[in-house]
Amino acid sequence: MPSVNNQSNAAMEKVSGKSRWWFSFVLLLVPIIFFLLLELFLRAVGYEKELHEFVLVRQFQGQKYYQINPLISQRYFASHNVSVPEPYPELFRVQKQPATIRVFCIGESTMYGYPYPENINAPRFLRQRLEAMYPQRKFEIINLGIPAISSTVIVDLVKNVLNYEPDLLIVYSGHNEFYGTYGVASTEYLGQNRAFLHFYMWLRNLRTFELVRNVVLWVENLFAPKEKATRRATFLERMVRDREIPMGSNLYLLARKMYAGNINEMIDLAKARGVPIAFTTVASNEKDLPPFISVFSPGAPDSVQAKWEKLYLAGVQLLNAHRVEEALQKFTEAINLDTMRADAHYRRAQCLWSLNRFDEARGEFIRARDLDALRFRASSEFNDLLRAICMERGVPIVDLDSIYSANSPHGIIGSNLIIEHLHPNLLGYFLMGKAYASLVIHLEKDQLRSDVAQTLPPDDTFLSMAPFTALDTVSANIRVHILRSAWPFKENPSGTFTYEPKTTVEQIAFQFCEEALSWEGAHYTMANEEIKEGNIAAAAKEYETVAKELYLYYHPLMLLGDMQVLMKDYNKAEQLYLRALTLQNVQFVHLRLGVLYAQQGKNADAIHHLQEALSIDQIARVKMTTDVRLMTMYTLGIVYNKIGEKELARKEMEQILAINPNHRAALAFLQHLASERQ
Repeated sequence: MPSVNNQSNAAMEKVSGKSRWWFSFVLLLVPIIFFLLLELFLRAVGYEKELHEFVLVRQFQGQKYYQINPLISQRYFASHNVSVPEPYPELFRVQKQPATIRVFCIGESTMYGYPYPENINAPRFLRQRLEAMYPQRKFEIINLGIPAISSTVIVDLVKNVLNYEPDLLIVYSGHNEFYGTYGVASTEYLGQNRAFLHFYMWLRNLRTFELVRNVVLWVENLFAPKEKATRRATFLERMVRDREIPMGSNLYLLARKMYAGNINEMIDLAKARGVPIAFTTVASNEKDLPPFISVFSPGAPDSVQAKWEKLYLAGVQLLNAHRVEEALQKFTEAINLDTMRADAHYRRAQCLWSLNRFDEARGEFIRARDLDALRFRASSEFNDLLRAICMERGVPIVDLDSIYSANSPHGIIGSNLIIEHLHPNLLGYFLMGKAYASLVIHLEKDQLRSDVAQTLPPDDTFLSMAPFTALDTVSANIRVHILRSAWPFKENPSGTFTYEPKTTVEQIAFQFCEEALSWEGAHYTMANEEIKEGNIAAAAKEYETVAKELYLYYHPLMLLGDMQVLMKDYNKAEQLYLRALTLQNVQFVHLRLGVLYAQQGKNADAIHHLQEALSIDQIARVKMTTDVRLMTMYTLGIVYNKIGEKELARKEMEQILAINPNHRAALAFLQHLASERQ
């Protein structure tokens, strides 16, 4: 009997064990099914749909184009602590055309082109040079620069662009490894494990994750202290978590390790897809920007620090008194006490520069930059690391740091090429684009072999022909003024700045910087001001600048044609109007061509375009004003009369009078026709 009970108990325990197993399995399965259904539901209703599309599809003249989604950068900024910078909405064909060379330029704010508008950056100068050299060839140069991103984000961008048939990837990265998003000392820091960061970015593709994140941020905002919207000038400050990162510290070494891992991963990704990838050494202001923060060596005794301070202050006083040799001695003694103080190295470099000891000065300027504990500028070690990896992996590198040095007085990069701490000025971006063009030509020589390269004018002439105006450079200066009005350039607790526009171009540029005007709207406004002043050629340059950037839109080409008419270059005006029609078949361009041909006595062409203008206007969403439509009809009637079609001319005038019985010109013309019959 006991044996039967034992068997019964064992069977019951076995059933109970199976039940517990099934219960645990169902318990685990329920939340998985719930979140799966929630994810499917959120996707079905289109929750945050555009946020998750890397590219959007647009249509122009019956052709489909991919457009970089400006919202993609929201994937990478983990918190609401900063405003999110966006990439430019670059366009490229869905169906890549034969013999097209497609290049993605990926990187941080320098690749983006800060502080200049969208028409001035290295990718734009690259495209301009290639198109001028190979006018029969089609180039798609896509600027995928995003301010404030680190190389961790760039890895994810590389993964995405490899799906869009690139012929070459060009990467600029290195300055943001500390304070860029996911940087080791950034407020957007999420950890030092690269695998975890990649997993997090994968999670951001889930609508469920986005929903949970948005709810959390909404709750945080409910209880967060309210503060005024922060200007872009404080963006740098908002990204910084750790202000002091000495050379060789744990954070410094971690950033260097993360950077090396990301560079190698980008190379692996590109090579696995058979796509060439090239990197760029980063450049910064060595000569004309003092270190932001200087620190003593760890554990430096108070007595040493006090002695150092005394020597340093004495050196500053001597330097201000132009006693350079004596100042140099004091700074040298201070450095001998503590080699880690960036400010002493910078002051010593200034002394050496004044004494024409330029080779020594360059070493000290670079040392000062490298020791700067506020790590907005990458140290030399990051460039050296990049060069070593590229050499070992057989990957091309554009040594921009060396190119800038070669184009700087005595090989020391300063404000001649860098506009503030690390962003190139106009000439700096031009040289960067030129270097990229040499890279593309070298790597794509087989594709370009059948094309004969055109000879370009000297650099200064070629740069003067580039599609930008004073409005673009002035707006860049205003942005830099705003940037320098706040930390780290100066302490500014209020976050406010002052700027008083004095000239018309400054007023319009300031409105653009304050986002009261779009970029093209600012150029149109500037063109109107130039027209008022009778500066037609200057107005034409404004329209040309917009036409080159918005190359799929008819409107700037049409306005540029109007300027050519005012300058009596009728052949060029005709070409521009015809080009505009290839972009969009609109009545406004047909009208202009009709009037132009009527003035030239090309009556058949004039009639064709005037009739087209009136016909299109009947079904167009945006119509001519009544006055413009009547003017079109009147011009058509005049041309009819010129070719002897009196009856058609009379009908046009009668139709005008049916709309406006007081139209004097039509009345006078009908009277003239009546007198001819008598």
